[in-house]
Amino acid sequence: FGSSVAFKPAAPREPARIRIALRSRLSATVAMPLVKVFATKAVGFTRLPAAPLYSKLCDLFKVPAGAGILQLIYCPAEDMVPDPLVLDIRGKAKPDRTPEAMQTVCRDLETFVKDQGITEVPRVRIELYDPTLQHANKG
Repeated sequence: FGSSVAFKPAAPREPARIRIALRSRLSATVAMPLVKVFATKAVGFTRLPAAPLYSKLCDLFKVPAGAGILQLIYCPAEDMVPDPLVLDIRGKAKPDRTPEAMQTVCRDLETFVKDQGITEVPRVRIELYDPTLQHANKG
């Protein structure tokens, strides 16, 4: 209030692409994208079969479908607010998974859902993580 000093945000430590590239080099382990689909009974999963969605997701995230790398989980919900259909995706940060590429994945998934005859527009959420911080086992 009344100050003539302009706010100047701090410069970032390093560009995001460099951080993602460094993280990718640090981890040689294969980390699966995990996709959780939440839908109300009104939307239903019968109109969105798992097999075609799984294939589409493997194509979009460039993982081989037969390798079992991508995990798809359907979570039925009695009610959800505000969106009746949500695709919650968590995957390894990789150089090709840029913000622009992930926006394209979001749009492609919206189109895929519409092509299945579902009128509700899904909320698609993608979170990319640093693979050096993940620990998993297949017991």
